[in-house]
Amino acid sequence: MRSLTGPLFAALHRAGLFDRRGLLERPFDLGRLLVPTRVNVEGDRLVWAVPVAHDEFGIDYTDFSGYKQVTPQAGLLTQFVQLADAPAEQIAQYARRWGMLGLCEHGVPAGHGRSADGRTHFGCPLQGQAWVSTDAGFELTAWEPLELWRRYAREAAVLLSIAATLHRGEPAPVENWRALSSLASHVDGWYWAVERTGRSNFVRVQQGILQIQLNDWLALGGVRPYFDWGVAEGQPEQPPTVRIGAESLFGALALYLVAAVASADGFVMCAGCKRPYPSAKRQPSAGRRNFCPDCRQAGVPNRLAQRARRARLAARAESAAKSDPNRDPNADGTSHHRDG
Repeated sequence: MRSLTGPLFAALHRAGLFDRRGLLERPFDLGRLLVPTRVNVEGDRLVWAVPVAHDEFGIDYTDFSGYKQVTPQAGLLTQFVQLADAPAEQIAQYARRWGMLGLCEHGVPAGHGRSADGRTHFGCPLQGQAWVSTDAGFELTAWEPLELWRRYAREAAVLLSIAATLHRGEPAPVENWRALSSLASHVDGWYWAVERTGRSNFVRVQQGILQIQLNDWLALGGVRPYFDWGVAEGQPEQPPTVRIGAESLFGALALYLVAAVASADGFVMCAGCKRPYPSAKRQPSAGRRNFCPDCRQAGVPNRLAQRARRARLAARAESAAKSDPNRDPNADGTSHHRDG
């Protein structure tokens, strides 16, 4: 996909919304996005499917192993805002790389009816959600209107454009606000009030409205703090930590969008001191421990790595002892006694 160019790029650049790497996407440890194994264009829809686990007791609705997992990174938001007028196949290519928006029949992320675990949807299934029997087992399938993809991409671009104008201390033009579907019917009244409120005050009013819009995106995307002890399959043992995360593509887009508007560095949680620190130089890797500069200077990563290695060796020795009680505990070359 092409890079962001044109008037929007120029406006964002002037407003300083790109980070020090020249990207819209700030580095955040968001975990991983779930990408369906099949995404196809069928008429005016994106239809997707993924195999689901099942046994004699039925379908395992909590199993996500059939999805491809990807780490959000540079390009996710930049490419998304270019889908406002994109042909169907370009939108499908984006979905095959980053996943689906996860929209329900109301045209918003299905998580707007989420439970406390962030995954279960109460009375609000995905649009067209169905479990289909195939020769290989069962598939979860659903679809999303292409026009809704274009609408959300258009609104994300508009929100960035409005933010760029407000960062310059000017009110955003009326046509930008009219492009936001939830506000279109209110815009004329605001601009009629400009003469009575004054230009500088109107900038503050618009900043407040933009604030509400961005917080709505975060809420719809289910962006929130997560407790993580690294117990997901395939992750190494690690200390517990807290991170800001999103369970969906929409949530990742919302967080990147808000961070860009705020011109804020991304941040991750340090595995050593358990404090957040800015990370503007690189995208954190999912499942990998991250350390702040102070902990790195103090040698914390090396100490934790050695501690983890000792724990692995001890666990291995214990497992070997259980399987062979007569085995010499020093057979692996590791002495358990210190010479006098």
